[in-house]
Amino acid sequence: MENLVAIELQRTKSKNPLIDIFYWKDHQEREVDFVVREGLAVKQLIQVTNASSREEIQKKEIERRLIEFRGNKEYNNNNKLKDKVVILVDDGIATGATMLAAVKWLKEKNYCKRLIVAVPVAPLESSILKKLNQIADEVIVIFTPYDFAAVGQFYKHFDQVSDKEVKEIMNKYGFNPR
Repeated sequence: MENLVAIELQRTKSKNPLIDIFYWKDHQEREVDFVVREGLAVKQLIQVTNASSREEIQKKEIERRLIEFRGNKEYNNNNKLKDKVVILVDDGIATGATMLAAVKWLKEKNYCKRLIVAVPVAPLESSILKKLNQIADEVIVIFTPYDFAAVGQFYKHFDQVSDKEVKEIMNKYGFNPR
């Protein structure tokens, strides 16, 4: 898979000789398969994965975000949540892959006493709610429309939050693990 990406990036480079493509790894073993740079500006970071399922891809994305926002992918809660009820909230469920990965992770690690999933919207005709109900202790969905296409259709404003914005919010409220 990486070879195919490399070939395609080389084609791109042949059209624009100002582009540099390289591999990056730091002292903590964090890596990026391909860094695409034009001059001094990084234009794209590409991590190739051989994930076999949506859930596996989401787990890898969760790991990437843990590293990006916390500095590592390890989670040592020292049993802080062991006797607590955790309410996992999201803006809605479309495919449910991210929520399912998070729910499985929390339950498999026994990080909490009770796990509740709460979302404002999810598709009525989907197996994801059944899967979540089998793992979480409770699943609360306010609206399950039949004509569900995407979570964003139920919001006036549904802009994605960038990694940069997340870091700014974390810093604003004093959470900076690095």
